[in-house]
Amino acid sequence: MKELNVIKTPYEEFCGNLHLKDTDEPDFIYTCDLDDEYIGFMIAYKHNKECIYLQYAAFDEKFRGYYAPILFNRIVDKVLDEYKGIICRIENTNIKAIKVALNAGFLIIGTRFDGTLFVELMKVKEEK
Repeated sequence: MKELNVIKTPYEEFCGNLHLKDTDEPDFIYTCDLDDEYIGFMIAYKHNKECIYLQYAAFDEKFRGYYAPILFNRIVDKVLDEYKGIICRIENTNIKAIKVALNAGFLIIGTRFDGTLFVELMKVKEEK
């Protein structure tokens, strides 16, 4: 199996003077590579000391489709080495992304309406 590297970088260290407009800046950027080949990134906020809020995830075009759910699952497992839980929300019309999250072990915990209807999901680290 290829080696997956997930690198957590504080947002300010990663982006320097680049600041987002009209939104809160994330706490972390996770960049991911597979055998030193860039595959994608995730943006996250610290929800509390034990849980992060995943705001956005994206994969390079050649890792979308078949590979995306497999890689997303492996990345989430790496993030759960540090945190007890991950929360995310996905637009209710983005069925593919909801399926990827459910297949990675996320559970639907609710919905939220912020002008758009979102499905909220959470994955909790399994105790071994």
